[in-house]
Amino acid sequence: MGVTAVVNPHYWNPAVKPLVHQIVIKGVPDITSFTSGMLTGAIQGSYYFGVSTLDQLERSSAVRVYQGPGQSTDALVVSATSGPLTNVKVRQALSLALDRQAIIGSVYQGAALMPRWLANPGTFGYGTSVFNAAYDRSPVMNQNLAQARSLARQAGAVGQTITLGTSSQLSSIAAETGAYQAAAEAIGLKVVLKSVSADNYINFFTSAQARKGIDGFITVNYGDYADPAGLLSTIVLPGASQNYDNYNDPQITALLDQARGTASPDARAALVARAEQLASQQLPWIPDAQPTNVLFLSKGLTGAVASFSCMFAPWADELDGTS
Repeated sequence: MGVTAVVNPHYWNPAVKPLVHQIVIKGVPDITSFTSGMLTGAIQGSYYFGVSTLDQLERSSAVRVYQGPGQSTDALVVSATSGPLTNVKVRQALSLALDRQAIIGSVYQGAALMPRWLANPGTFGYGTSVFNAAYDRSPVMNQNLAQARSLARQAGAVGQTITLGTSSQLSSIAAETGAYQAAAEAIGLKVVLKSVSADNYINFFTSAQARKGIDGFITVNYGDYADPAGLLSTIVLPGASQNYDNYNDPQITALLDQARGTASPDARAALVARAEQLASQQLPWIPDAQPTNVLFLSKGLTGAVASFSCMFAPWADELDGTS
């Protein structure tokens, strides 16, 4: 079973001469099967994040593990159109109460960065020096329970209830929802969990009916190009595809609109960076972690790109199984 890809002798670029002539792409049912396949050589390579056996695979002489820049963001999608999470102080309090280091350790086995923005720094595909400087000036989203509790009291949120969508069949989703439940209860909120099957979890993204009564749910999401605005614009612009809570900040909208019409990469980066800084304060979504891009290869297989560009680039052209 699986999909078999073979070399195309009529490929448009004659300079590309693949060294691996056939690849079989198969799905695996769980991390245990994936780990066993990598250790035995039944699986020779994969891009995979949130691998609970990462340490075991890194110690194996049969496997090489690489981490490159990522473009995805692990976040809580705020979908509330009423109730506590429509209050920015409550979102800020929940963010400050969240133990992100625990999420990075338990879900990603360390293969993720503490966030500063909604954007993963791996998205800095232009204006790099401008983005890096602005990102480095922005505070890391560290846990601060005292400040979180103070904000929750100021907002009058103590004793109020939020409902989170989750799935007990998706271990990483369940773990992160649990972290949010602990954070919310630590600041005096009550939490109701609405658990659905793994197959139905996607409905939170696609169905307004499924989201009815849901204040937030976990995602790992990314934009379609190497630009922090790629994901942000789908969340904050009025009517955007992932703006589930009718979020609208005129200043952020104006910055992103101006950026789209700005030709200078550095000038555009400065505008987008400012929008990201504002979003990190307003928290239309709450960032949890910035996963790195993890590449697993069997010993003797080389050449695959380690960065998130594997999602868009013809990485198989560079594979070499001869070493």
